[in-house]
Amino acid sequence: MGAAEGAMREHDPLLPEHRHLVTRPRADARSSKSRNETSSGTLLGMQNLPKVARGQISLPAGPAGGAKCPTADSDLSTTDATGRSQDGDSDCYIDNLSPCRSPGPPEAPVIILDWDDTLLPTSFLRDALKIYPNRSGGQSQRTAVRKSKVSRNSGFPCQAAIDSHCDLIRELLLAARSVAHVAIVTLAERPWVNDSAEHFLPGLNLKRLLRDLDIPVYYAVEYRKSTRNPLCPETPPACSKRMAMDDFINSLERDYGTRLNVLSVGDSMAEREAARKAAASLEKKACRAGEPMPWCKTIKFQTDPSLKMLSLELRSLLCNLDRFLALDHDLDLIFEQQDSIEDIEEKILETVGFVGYS
Repeated sequence: MGAAEGAMREHDPLLPEHRHLVTRPRADARSSKSRNETSSGTLLGMQNLPKVARGQISLPAGPAGGAKCPTADSDLSTTDATGRSQDGDSDCYIDNLSPCRSPGPPEAPVIILDWDDTLLPTSFLRDALKIYPNRSGGQSQRTAVRKSKVSRNSGFPCQAAIDSHCDLIRELLLAARSVAHVAIVTLAERPWVNDSAEHFLPGLNLKRLLRDLDIPVYYAVEYRKSTRNPLCPETPPACSKRMAMDDFINSLERDYGTRLNVLSVGDSMAEREAARKAAASLEKKACRAGEPMPWCKTIKFQTDPSLKMLSLELRSLLCNLDRFLALDHDLDLIFEQQDSIEDIEEKILETVGFVGYS
């Protein structure tokens, strides 16, 4: 996650236009698959996972009046904290989420993804550059990662695995956007997401994909407070990410009485803490407005994963995405560093009662 962190740059505010949230009736997680149904094979052997065709995707409704999504020039992102929630007492508020849930109301699914070591295999790329010095040319590690470029004929280590991982990222973004509003929130500096994808995942064409799917990128580093006053420390990473998440969620329009169903995925505790803080703020607002309490679902991937492990984590997320969203309660799923794929599979089984393969 922190592969591209650095000093904050100054930018003019550019907030995304409001989007209408897709809503759907409450569905039991067991409606599509029986909890007692058995499966064949493991997550390691899911070769039959279908490709998600672009034409098959039915996106959630866009902004009213046919408003356009953010342009590619803006990197599909907000650039400052000026549009975040003004609910001051929620900035660092964190509490246990209420276990009491009223069944029945339509839902507004929201998926928030980290970039480094969640989608992009940053740790693998960093290690590969160490053993492939021709790519770095004696530059610093961060500069080397930024300036290196991968192509199918480059001879870069594990190129076939990188190509497969690239396809997996595309499938996940398409699948996620077909059922929810999606954003990427990163602690890296602008324009790391587009630059790193262009250099290391050129076949993904990420800038166009994000534009077509209306997926914004939020750079949480731009939400950090000024450090000119030594007595006023920088905003911690979790708070920066929470403010970026607030901006995204607040930019979405939804009908009164709709329950927010927020799923956050990242490789560090910062995303987990940020999502829980954002959910705590949403709970307070929902309580005041007499609306259904939101659901906060967090999935923590392994830190510094190998390319193989990250691909397996993404595939398990893709195959069980609908089941995670269908859970009618909060979720706090953590993949520990020592977990094998069998351990991850078992945790998913305990969470949703069934491990999906297609």
